[in-house]
Amino acid sequence: MDNVKTRLLKNEHHHIPLMMGYTSNEFKVKPDVKSYAELETFAKEKFGGKAKDFLDALGTKDIYHALVAAEHCGIELGIRTVYKNIAKVENHPDSYMYMFDAPIPGKDNPGAFHSSDLWFFFETLALSWRPFTGVHYDLARHMCNYWANFMKSGNPNGMDQDGCTPLPLWKAYSEGEKAMLFKDKAAMDSSAPDKVMEFLVDMQLEL
Repeated sequence: MDNVKTRLLKNEHHHIPLMMGYTSNEFKVKPDVKSYAELETFAKEKFGGKAKDFLDALGTKDIYHALVAAEHCGIELGIRTVYKNIAKVENHPDSYMYMFDAPIPGKDNPGAFHSSDLWFFFETLALSWRPFTGVHYDLARHMCNYWANFMKSGNPNGMDQDGCTPLPLWKAYSEGEKAMLFKDKAAMDSSAPDKVMEFLVDMQLEL
Protein backbone atom coordinates (compact mmCIF):
# COMPACT_ATOMS: atom_id res chain seq x y z
CA MET A 1 0.00 0.00 0.00
CA ASP A 2 1.38 3.43 -0.93
CA ASN A 3 2.03 6.02 1.77
CA VAL A 4 0.65 9.55 1.71
CA LYS A 5 3.71 11.10 0.05
CA THR A 6 3.73 8.46 -2.69
CA ARG A 7 0.04 9.04 -3.38
CA LEU A 8 0.61 12.77 -3.60
CA LEU A 9 3.56 12.35 -5.96
CA LYS A 10 1.47 10.07 -8.15
CA ASN A 11 -1.38 12.61 -7.96
CA GLU A 12 -3.61 9.81 -6.71
CA HIS A 13 -5.12 11.92 -3.96
CA HIS A 14 -8.36 13.79 -3.50
CA HIS A 15 -7.90 17.18 -5.12
CA ILE A 16 -8.66 19.31 -2.08
CA PRO A 17 -6.95 22.39 -0.58
CA LEU A 18 -3.75 21.49 1.26
CA MET A 19 -1.90 23.17 4.11
CA MET A 20 1.52 21.91 5.20
CA GLY A 21 4.38 23.40 7.15
CA TYR A 22 7.40 22.83 9.36
CA THR A 23 9.31 24.37 12.24
CA SER A 24 12.66 26.05 11.71
CA ASN A 25 14.62 23.79 14.04
CA GLU A 26 13.48 20.29 13.15
CA PHE A 27 14.86 17.34 11.15
CA LYS A 28 17.87 19.17 9.69
CA VAL A 29 20.02 16.96 7.47
CA LYS A 30 23.35 17.43 5.68
CA PRO A 31 26.04 15.19 4.19
CA ASP A 32 28.12 13.32 6.79
CA VAL A 33 31.53 14.25 5.41
CA LYS A 34 34.66 15.97 6.72
CA SER A 35 36.36 17.27 3.57
CA TYR A 36 35.43 18.62 0.15
CA ALA A 37 36.85 15.47 -1.46
CA GLU A 38 34.48 13.39 0.65
CA LEU A 39 31.66 15.74 -0.34
CA GLU A 40 32.45 15.18 -4.02
CA THR A 41 32.33 11.41 -3.46
CA PHE A 42 29.01 11.75 -1.63
CA ALA A 43 27.55 13.80 -4.48
CA LYS A 44 28.63 11.27 -7.12
CA GLU A 45 27.17 8.36 -5.15
CA LYS A 46 23.88 10.12 -4.40
CA PHE A 47 23.25 12.17 -7.55
CA GLY A 48 25.24 10.39 -10.26
CA GLY A 49 25.50 12.53 -13.38
CA LYS A 50 23.92 15.47 -11.54
CA ALA A 51 26.70 15.59 -8.91
CA LYS A 52 28.29 18.71 -10.41
CA ASP A 53 24.93 20.51 -10.39
CA PHE A 54 24.63 19.81 -6.66
CA LEU A 55 28.17 20.99 -5.94
CA ASP A 56 27.67 24.12 -8.05
CA ALA A 57 24.47 24.91 -6.13
CA LEU A 58 26.51 25.00 -2.90
CA GLY A 59 28.44 27.96 -4.30
CA THR A 60 31.72 27.22 -2.50
CA LYS A 61 34.47 24.63 -2.10
CA ASP A 62 35.12 25.59 1.51
CA ILE A 63 33.85 22.52 3.36
CA TYR A 64 32.44 24.45 6.33
CA HIS A 65 30.37 26.81 4.20
CA ALA A 66 29.47 24.04 1.76
CA LEU A 67 27.92 22.01 4.58
CA VAL A 68 26.07 25.08 5.85
CA ALA A 69 24.62 25.52 2.34
CA ALA A 70 23.78 21.81 2.05
CA GLU A 71 21.89 21.62 5.36
CA HIS A 72 18.13 21.62 4.91
CA CYS A 73 14.91 20.52 6.58
CA GLY A 74 13.68 17.18 5.30
CA ILE A 75 10.07 18.17 5.89
CA GLU A 76 10.45 21.37 3.88
CA LEU A 77 11.93 19.34 1.03
CA GLY A 78 8.97 16.95 1.10
CA ILE A 79 6.42 19.76 1.10
CA ARG A 80 8.03 21.69 -1.73
CA THR A 81 8.35 18.48 -3.76
CA VAL A 82 4.68 17.61 -3.32
CA TYR A 83 3.52 21.15 -4.05
CA LYS A 84 5.62 21.46 -7.19
CA ASN A 85 4.24 18.14 -8.38
CA ILE A 86 0.57 18.91 -7.80
CA ALA A 87 1.03 22.20 -9.68
CA LYS A 88 0.82 19.99 -12.77
CA VAL A 89 -2.77 19.08 -11.91
CA GLU A 90 -5.20 21.26 -13.80
CA ASN A 91 -7.50 23.29 -11.54
CA HIS A 92 -6.07 21.79 -8.33
CA PRO A 93 -7.30 23.88 -5.35
CA ASP A 94 -4.83 26.22 -3.70
CA SER A 95 -2.11 24.92 -1.41
CA TYR A 96 -0.70 26.81 1.56
CA MET A 97 2.70 26.48 3.22
CA TYR A 98 4.07 27.83 6.48
CA MET A 99 7.34 27.96 8.37
CA PHE A 100 7.13 28.34 12.15
CA ASP A 101 10.06 30.24 13.65
CA ALA A 102 8.61 31.88 16.75
CA PRO A 103 11.08 32.51 19.61
CA ILE A 104 10.27 29.84 22.21
CA PRO A 105 11.14 31.21 25.67
CA GLY A 106 13.04 29.33 28.34
CA LYS A 107 16.53 29.04 29.81
CA ASP A 108 17.27 26.12 27.49
CA ASN A 109 16.83 28.42 24.45
CA PRO A 110 15.34 25.58 22.37
CA GLY A 111 14.45 27.39 19.15
CA ALA A 112 11.31 26.44 17.22
CA PHE A 113 11.57 22.70 17.81
CA HIS A 114 9.39 19.92 16.39
CA SER A 115 5.76 20.23 17.61
CA SER A 116 6.29 23.64 19.28
CA ASP A 117 3.80 25.08 16.79
CA LEU A 118 1.03 22.94 18.33
CA TRP A 119 0.74 25.29 21.33
CA PHE A 120 0.01 28.09 18.89
CA PHE A 121 -2.50 26.75 16.42
CA PHE A 122 -4.40 24.97 19.21
CA GLU A 123 -4.04 28.19 21.26
CA THR A 124 -2.97 26.35 24.42
CA LEU A 125 -0.01 28.49 25.51
CA ALA A 126 -1.47 28.88 29.00
CA LEU A 127 -1.11 25.11 29.56
CA SER A 128 2.67 25.27 29.09
CA TRP A 129 5.26 25.98 31.79
CA ARG A 130 7.22 28.15 29.35
CA PRO A 131 7.02 31.92 30.06
CA PHE A 132 5.08 32.99 26.98
CA THR A 133 4.27 36.70 26.73
CA GLY A 134 1.80 38.91 24.86
CA VAL A 135 3.48 38.62 21.45
CA HIS A 136 3.17 34.84 21.64
CA TYR A 137 -0.52 35.05 22.49
CA ASP A 138 -1.15 37.42 19.57
CA LEU A 139 0.62 35.02 17.20
CA ALA A 140 -1.30 32.06 18.61
CA ARG A 141 -4.61 33.88 18.07
CA HIS A 142 -3.73 34.53 14.45
CA MET A 143 -2.58 30.97 13.85
CA CYS A 144 -5.68 29.48 15.46
CA ASN A 145 -7.90 31.70 13.31
CA TYR A 146 -6.00 30.73 10.14
CA TRP A 147 -6.44 27.04 10.92
CA ALA A 148 -10.13 27.43 11.75
CA ASN A 149 -10.74 29.37 8.52
CA PHE A 150 -8.90 26.75 6.48
CA MET A 151 -10.92 23.93 8.00
CA LYS A 152 -14.15 25.77 7.25
CA SER A 153 -13.46 26.91 3.70
CA GLY A 154 -10.12 25.63 2.41
CA ASN A 155 -8.71 29.17 2.65
CA PRO A 156 -6.93 30.38 5.82
CA ASN A 157 -7.64 34.05 5.19
CA GLY A 158 -10.35 35.93 7.00
CA MET A 159 -10.95 38.21 9.93
CA ASP A 160 -9.17 38.46 13.26
CA GLN A 161 -10.95 37.83 16.55
CA ASP A 162 -12.73 41.20 16.48
CA GLY A 163 -14.57 40.22 13.32
CA CYS A 164 -13.58 43.33 11.34
CA THR A 165 -9.73 43.39 11.14
CA PRO A 166 -8.36 41.21 8.32
CA LEU A 167 -5.65 38.72 9.19
CA PRO A 168 -2.34 39.30 7.36
CA LEU A 169 -2.82 37.97 3.82
CA TRP A 170 -1.65 34.37 3.38
CA LYS A 171 -0.92 33.85 -0.31
CA ALA A 172 -1.30 30.45 -1.92
CA TYR A 173 1.95 28.59 -2.53
CA SER A 174 1.56 28.79 -6.29
CA GLU A 175 2.03 32.56 -6.09
CA GLY A 176 5.81 32.67 -6.33
CA GLU A 177 6.44 29.63 -4.12
CA LYS A 178 6.22 31.60 -0.89
CA ALA A 179 5.46 30.45 2.63
CA MET A 180 3.76 32.18 5.53
CA LEU A 181 6.41 32.89 8.17
CA PHE A 182 5.21 32.71 11.76
CA LYS A 183 7.89 34.48 13.79
CA ASP A 184 7.10 37.38 16.12
CA LYS A 185 4.08 37.95 13.88
CA ALA A 186 2.50 36.44 10.76
CA ALA A 187 3.97 37.70 7.47
CA MET A 188 4.66 36.23 4.04
CA ASP A 189 8.27 35.15 3.53
CA SER A 190 9.72 37.22 0.70
CA SER A 191 12.65 34.87 0.00
CA ALA A 192 12.58 32.18 -2.67
CA PRO A 193 13.91 28.64 -2.13
CA ASP A 194 17.71 28.55 -2.41
CA LYS A 195 19.52 26.75 -5.23
CA VAL A 196 20.22 23.66 -3.15
CA MET A 197 16.55 23.26 -2.24
CA GLU A 198 15.51 23.76 -5.86
CA PHE A 199 18.01 21.10 -6.95
CA LEU A 200 16.87 18.62 -4.31
CA VAL A 201 13.19 19.12 -5.20
CA ASP A 202 13.91 18.44 -8.87
CA MET A 203 15.90 15.34 -7.96
CA GLN A 204 13.01 14.06 -5.81
CA LEU A 205 10.62 14.47 -8.71
CA GLU A 206 12.92 12.45 -10.98
CA LEU A 207 12.92 9.41 -8.67
